This record gives sequence, C-alpha cells and structure tokens, in this order.
Amino acid sequence: MSTARAARAAWPLAIAALLTASATGCLRSDGESCRVDSDCGGGAICALDNVCRTVAAVEASLDTRQAVDVVTYDTVDTQGATGDATGCEPVAGVFDAATGACPEPTTKRTVTAIVIAQEGGLAGLAEVANQVIANGFDDGSLTLELWIDGSLAAGCARVLAWMRGPEDRNADCTAVFSDAMPFVIPGLVTTSVDHAQLDPETLVLTGLVDKAKLIESMAPELRDVAEQLITLDVDTDGDEVADMASAVIQITLAE
Repeated sequence: MSTARAARAAWPLAIAALLTASATGCLRSDGESCRVDSDCGGGAICALDNVCRTVAAVEASLDTRQAVDVVTYDTVDTQGATGDATGCEPVAGVFDAATGACPEPTTKRTVTAIVIAQEGGLAGLAEVANQVIANGFDDGSLTLELWIDGSLAAGCARVLAWMRGPEDRNADCTAVFSDAMPFVIPGLVTTSVDHAQLDPETLVLTGLVDKAKLIESMAPELRDVAEQLITLDVDTDGDEVADMASAVIQITLAE
C-alpha cells in the first residue's frame, strides 16, 4: 500500500480522535499559530491564516456573518444576475438539455481550497473537516472544478456547474450539480450543499445541508460525535422547527 493510500486508510481513526477532541480544552492563546480550533484557548479559534484569533475578529475578517437563529427559507434564484451588464459573456445554454455532443463552457476554474466558516450549522464540523479537506486537495484525492456558462463577475448572468468528473454531467448535457455543490470530506463525508449560492466577489458559498444524509454518509463509529457538531438552524417548511443546517463555505479558485 502506498504512503498516501495508507494515510487515507487511517483517516477514520484520526478523524474520530479529532472529533472527540473538539469538545476538550484548548492550549494556545490569541495571536499564536495553530492548525485547528482545538489548538486555541481563551475563546479563540484557528483563523484561515493559521493564527488563533477571537471569534469576533474572524467574523469581521470574513465579513460573512449570518444569523443562526431558526429562520424560514424561500427558494431563490441561485444563478446570479439576469441583466446584460457591460463586458459580460452571454449565457449560451451550455447546460441545457440536448442531444448529441455536449457543448463546453468557455470558462472552467479549478477549485484549490474549500474552508468551512466558523458560523452556521456546519461550524462545529469545521475544526476537523477543514484540515482533512486541505489534505485532500494537496494529495489529489479531492478534485473539483467550477464550470461557468456566462460570466462569474458581479452583475452578470450565469449558470454554474460544479464538476468532479464526467459523472457530474448527465447524458442529456445537464449538470448534476448546478443549484447544489458536491460536498466531500475525504474519508469522512460525501453529500451536497443544496440551494448553493456563490457570491462572485467574495467567493463565499452559502446553502443548506441535510444533516441526516450527511451523517448517514459517515462511518458508523463517527456518527454519534458528528451528531453533536452539526446544528439544524434553518426552517425550510415554515413550521418553526429547524430541519436543515446552513453552510457558509469559502471557495478558492485558481486563476
């Protein structure tokens, strides 16, 4: 077994230890280096620059704060503006249902990093998941592209598709993940962020995650601890009972 495969095989045990450790005390102070939130003490968390910082400081730097009280949810347009802003590429219907050879978008951007923000329903999962996701991009076990029909720039119309490989495009040319993004934590989770909306300026993606499906995709020995780390905070059916977990995710794209 190769070193990389052996490391991936050991991930479930390592992840279980990290998930359990997430509820224990932390060691490092505000301003000191870190790798995950459990390295930090005194109410600090591990920020994106791998430095322990207060929650308020991290929220201010991300500028993506949202209420985590139970809120109702309405379906919205996830494909961006519909106006014809100056300098925008036209939407060519690349992902419309069709027969024959499927057209390709003019723009494909490689995703190089996915970081779960320290807010929303997935915040408790971030401290272990972010490092595993980073490792996945580093060793090639995690790959993802953003295909763009139209323009990603603010004010432009667009249709987005998230592609891991050929399996994410249907035979009729439609995209499997257009208003959703595949959400994979190697060795831990395989699910999706539904109703995914990507801010073209900040590249912060927001959406909803089905907690039951996420936990079902995990190894049985991890589910009990993960249950405590994922918070249902969005009411999608208006009955004042939260039934989905909100996701706030920072996306990094290669130029």
